[in-house]
Amino acid sequence: MNLTKLLRLLLATVGFTFPFFGTISAEATSSQVHVVTFVANYFGTTATASESSAVAALLTPVSQLGPAFNPSTFGFSEWSTNPSGGGQIYQDSSSYNFSSDVTLYAQWMYPNVTVTFAENASPGDPVTASQTENKSSNLDSEASLVPSFTKPGWTFENWNTSPDGSGTPYLDGATYGFAAPLLLYAQWAPTISFDPNGGIG
Repeated sequence: MNLTKLLRLLLATVGFTFPFFGTISAEATSSQVHVVTFVANYFGTTATASESSAVAALLTPVSQLGPAFNPSTFGFSEWSTNPSGGGQIYQDSSSYNFSSDVTLYAQWMYPNVTVTFAENASPGDPVTASQTENKSSNLDSEASLVPSFTKPGWTFENWNTSPDGSGTPYLDGATYGFAAPLLLYAQWAPTISFDPNGGIG
């Protein structure tokens, strides 16, 4: 083998280019573009958006996606590879390596909503407590409220949306959806005590 052929063989393995030999290159490699598809994932919409890249990059913030993802009663929580959550989780604007295509489903939550409990021991009673949640939860029990609710000579029975008990009743510790603020008034019943004096036997 002559010197020219030998040099061509050696140089072709490393991709060198020399004018007097022409262009000699190893097999070229190129980065492949991959796509992230964002799915709005809430009732009443089929909205999707996408982002593509051949290198690692930050995911587009949910507030900047087009078309806009803006359910009126929910706040954005995170992205998941599972529509119902529990898959691979990505936070808003987190980094993705774009090594493969992926579909991300928006996960939503209610904004924080407060239930206010009123002691309702007398007209104008100012004592209240509150509970704030962003998902369906059990109401705090009357016994766990801070400050404590008391009405001497009376026993707590349940809650009601009206001070006089004419509204919607709620059992102590009942489940509430926390989709809207709620004001609940304690309902009291006279404490019945037994006096052994005068009893028979």
